[in-house]
Amino acid sequence: MELCLGTVQFGMEYGIAKDKQPSIERVFQIIDYAIEHGIHTIDTAKGYGTAEEIVGKYLKQTKYQRENLFLISKVGNCLENIPCSRYYAILKEEIEKSLEVLHTAYLDSYLFHCAAYSFDIAKLEALAKIKELGYIKHCGVSVYYPEEAIAAIKSGFVDFIQLPCNMFDHRFYLNGVFNLAQENNIILHSRSVFLQGLFSMVDKQLPSFLEKAYPYLKQVQFLAEENSMTVLEMAMAYVKHFSAIANIIIGVNTLEQLKENIAMFGKNINENVFNIIQTKFSSLDEAIYLPIFWK
Repeated sequence: MELCLGTVQFGMEYGIAKDKQPSIERVFQIIDYAIEHGIHTIDTAKGYGTAEEIVGKYLKQTKYQRENLFLISKVGNCLENIPCSRYYAILKEEIEKSLEVLHTAYLDSYLFHCAAYSFDIAKLEALAKIKELGYIKHCGVSVYYPEEAIAAIKSGFVDFIQLPCNMFDHRFYLNGVFNLAQENNIILHSRSVFLQGLFSMVDKQLPSFLEKAYPYLKQVQFLAEENSMTVLEMAMAYVKHFSAIANIIIGVNTLEQLKENIAMFGKNINENVFNIIQTKFSSLDEAIYLPIFWK
């Protein structure tokens, strides 16, 4: 398992705190440091504001060889109200635009950012056909629910799934998605390890729509202290415990945050702590752990 550098914060305000975007100079420093310290996977998307453009500027001037990086991007709901006969042509246009913006000849993975496309065989097949052009090496979907991941995997047209997983969200593991992915040689990347900053707000004022999360955050804090860890260290170690996950996506605004994330990645939890987390937080209201319900 490795870390993957997420770029949503580079292109737009993101997370509960809505931290401001770092300057391009800061972004370049962050990516340089990440690569120098073993993070070679970069995750971006057309829907992340100016992130693709910024990553492209970095790739255009970097000293690092493109073939030593694993670059991921995503396309939005570009196939809405489009006849099936046009799917391939539209996707070809979209990927070509992203390649131009990113200053690269290919992407290591290209994903649908629209989870609903997981259930549409024609759309998944059209995306898979783009691989024949040499533009992408892997394709798949970024999902929110286990049934989306299961449908995409069973379609036979994807080999890459991005999904949420954290101490409050065990759905994909409990619904057999991790086992199914391993059986079908699907690459899994996990996002939301810190739940968009929620796990860093144990002793801070929560937005009103997340006040119901407070007692669970305090339980997490107590468990972490019992095991001589910080909440964020335990959050990272929990997701790291899943062997089916190839990469944990982290998003940072500063170089200091990146350094902290790299240090946290070296921490582990034992099976007992893992099981306690699974048990304690197995029936939370999804409005707590699904940001799509946050206002």
